[in-house]
Order: sequence, then C-alpha cells, then structure tokens
Amino acid sequence: MGLLIIARQLGVEGYGQYAATYALLAQMSVLLNFGLDTWLLRYGAMSEMAMARGMGNAMVLKLLLFLLWYPLVVVFAPLLNPHVYPGTLVRAGALGVVCQATGLLTQSAFKAELRNEVTLLLQVVGATLFCGASLLLVNYGATVVQFAWGRTAAFALMGLLGLYLAIRNFGLNPRLADLKSVGADSFSFLLSDALAIIYLSIDLTIVAIVLGESESGLYAPAVTLVNTLFIIPNTIYTVMVPVITRAYIRGERQIRILSTGLILGLTVLGLAMSIVVFGLASPIIAFLYGPAFSASANVLTILSAVLFFKSINYALAAILTAISLQRERVIAQAFAAFTNVALNLLVVQRYGILGVAIVYVLTETLLCLGYGSFVVKGSGRFAFAYPDDQS
Repeated sequence: MGLLIIARQLGVEGYGQYAATYALLAQMSVLLNFGLDTWLLRYGAMSEMAMARGMGNAMVLKLLLFLLWYPLVVVFAPLLNPHVYPGTLVRAGALGVVCQATGLLTQSAFKAELRNEVTLLLQVVGATLFCGASLLLVNYGATVVQFAWGRTAAFALMGLLGLYLAIRNFGLNPRLADLKSVGADSFSFLLSDALAIIYLSIDLTIVAIVLGESESGLYAPAVTLVNTLFIIPNTIYTVMVPVITRAYIRGERQIRILSTGLILGLTVLGLAMSIVVFGLASPIIAFLYGPAFSASANVLTILSAVLFFKSINYALAAILTAISLQRERVIAQAFAAFTNVALNLLVVQRYGILGVAIVYVLTETLLCLGYGSFVVKGSGRFAFAYPDDQS
C-alpha cells in the first residue's frame, strides 16, 4: 500500500527513480545480510545452539558488516547513474535498509522457534508504519527523498521493536569466538541470497541504467505487484523450512507427506494467482496506479506467469534447504542468474521492458527445472535418506 501511495504522488519518472534506487539497495543488501537470516532460520530449527547465542552472533556480524557496507553503498551507487541514483536518495534509503535488516533477523529468530504470531506482528507493524508515514508525507507534497526518509523512520521503529521482543524472549549472548565459524556457515546462504536477488530485481536495475527512469517507472509497478504477491508463498516457505528440517533431522516418515503436500499446495496457489493476475492486469494497474501507468498492464500480463513458477520454486527451495542441499540450490540459482543477466542485456535496448519481462518468466522456468531435478535426485525420488536408515 505504501508503494502505491508513493507511485501516485511521484508519477512515472519520480517513482521510477524511487523504485530503481531501492532495487539496487536490495541487491547490495545481500552483503549486509550475509545469508544470516536463512542461516538462523535453519540452524535455529536444528537446535544446534541456543537462540540467544545464535541471534547474538548474527547481530554482531551484521553490525560489523554495516560499518563497511554503508559507506560503500553511498559512494558506489551514484557512480552508476547520478540521475537515477542521486546521493541524497541513496543515503536515506540505505539507512532504512540497515534498519530493515535488523528487523528481518529478529523475525528469523521467531520463525525458527515457530513463533509466527510474533513474526506477523512485526510485519504488520512495519507495513502500517510505512503506509502511515507515506500518507502523512503525501499531505505535505513530499519529494522522493522525503519519502525515503519516511520509509527509513518506519523500518527503524519496526527494527527496534523486533530487537526488544527478541531480547526479552531469547536474550542476546554473542561469542566472539563463534563469529568466524558462523560467517563460514552462512556463506553458502549468502551466495544463494545474492543469486536470488539478481534474478529477482536485476531487471529493474538494467532498465533504469539503460533506458532511464521513465521506462523503469513503467516497469516497476508490474514487477512490484508480482513481487508483493510472493509474500504468500514466501510466508509458507519460512514456516515450512524449520518444520521439514526437524522432520528430516529426526528421521520422521511424515517428511514425504510434508514435502509432496507443500509442492502440490504451492503449485495450485501459484496457478490461481497467475490466472487472476493475467485476466485482470489492466484493471489492476488502472485501479492501483492510475491512467499514467497504463503501459504497465502489458508488462503485468507477461509477468503473471512468474507467479506460477515462483510458487513452485519456493516449495522446492524449502526442501533443498531443509535436507542440506544448499550447494545444489546455489548451482541452480547461478545458472538462472547468469542467464537472466545475459538475456536482459541482449534484449533490453531492442525489445524494451516487454522483452525484459519475458526474460523474467524464462528465468523462473529454468530455475524451476533446476530445483526440481535436484530435489528428485537429492531425496532419492522422495524416499529421503533418513538418519536412522543410515545407521
């Protein structure tokens, strides 16, 4: 909702600048997060260490990374294209990304403990504060930079609330001696996150740099809507990773039912979302963004297919993560990511934003095939290698 408010206020060019900047910051935030959110989600579920110690170690690592990350981003981003990524906007946005990273880490802690009611509370608080700040700024005719500061303030409050709840429920007990091993363990998740963010948002960055803020302003609404709908399968993914992990570690036979049920359920969900978005693309864009963004409807029609494949990919990724096939997941992601970048650079000038949208669909299709083959092979055609079977 907050993004819709901002888009209507700023128009095509202003929103293109805003969306492109946050897409770039999301790509660079991979270095800030360093795979620690997914690491905590899985290893917290495995009960290999107390949550206070695990979250404390992850928080200290993020703090150290922030000291390097923030100045790097502030200097580097405007060099790409100062018109699309002005320094004032980057500075405000990057600080908000740091605050959001704190909140996401605390959410991973609660997800690992299956305390999803707290996770939901933090997500609702963050979204409500963001929308409230955006509405308030609209009344004052805010600029794109002021909207960025509003977003930063909202996520700062969400991050502080998450940190408070995590300390009260788990405590923080970092051990400096653990930091090296935690960093090494989270590195594979860093690679996975980096590759995921490439094929998730690199298209908008390429459009912004090559075609400018006007075209990115038309592409961004469609891709934002599709990525927003990922919240549904992503929520199921984050719930099921610790559940399937526990079933696998304990050698529970229900892992077959959990895994196949997850794939079937998200396949049906993805198909339903794709059909709805495909059929209603034009009225959705007109209702949410207004007539100025009407060209975005053609992009959204193409991207509706992404919802089908992406939903399946969330199910397959949950299984790969839970049964310790992270290396195989990274291999599939690497192939999809490099294919995505190469094809986008090949088509962007000739076919514009419609060609970029088609590349996004192709990328998710390739990723689905890669994930699927590794899940079938790694699980022994869903027989799974139980610990008690190996003894």
